[in-house]
Amino acid sequence: QFWIDVGAGDGNFLQTVSAKKKLGVEISSSGRLFMKEKKINAIIPQQFLKLKKLNADVISFWHSLEHINNPKQYILASFENLNKNGKLIIGIPNIDSLEFSIFKDNWFHLAPNYHLWHFSPISITYMLNNCGFTVKKIDYFSFEHHFAGLIQSAINLTSYSSDILHKIFKRKSNLSTFSLTDILWCLFWLTFGLPFLILFFFVAVFTKHSGTIVVLA
Repeated sequence: QFWIDVGAGDGNFLQTVSAKKKLGVEISSSGRLFMKEKKINAIIPQQFLKLKKLNADVISFWHSLEHINNPKQYILASFENLNKNGKLIIGIPNIDSLEFSIFKDNWFHLAPNYHLWHFSPISITYMLNNCGFTVKKIDYFSFEHHFAGLIQSAINLTSYSSDILHKIFKRKSNLSTFSLTDILWCLFWLTFGLPFLILFFFVAVFTKHSGTIVVLA
């Protein structure tokens, strides 16, 4: 199986897939270097957009499509490089979610400085159809990004700082940079407030308004 991941970062996601042949598309030179160290071939986005007939089995955009200036151009390039039975997998935040409707500007996945586009199930389906794809499934139980984002959205709503957990665990920020109030709100939502967030999560999933979705086309 041949798997291409667009916006592959450091290749951590590609490492988890079982395909024998893998290719990462990444704009960051450091990300491509990390992939090289992991024995994963990597190219820059401009190369991917020019290529045709790579005959890939799967092309994925794992929470990268929302960061791209011209997403339709990348979807069209994916269509050109998948084989006739190929699959497109897209993980994205869902603007038509309970989280956004409740948390508004505090929604973790809003990220206006980083997310250039915000898709709904309707808008992503419309774009994929216009590029020749047929959507086979939309998965609303996207636990990894959905639940973590929900916790962070709740903390954003009640604390003075934004995206505290993300900064601590992803950006390796020092705890001393946050106020005691911020830390206490984190502890609250990770303990006493957690049952309410779990209930919120399942309501969002079953009503098909989860914070993130995975689209298979």
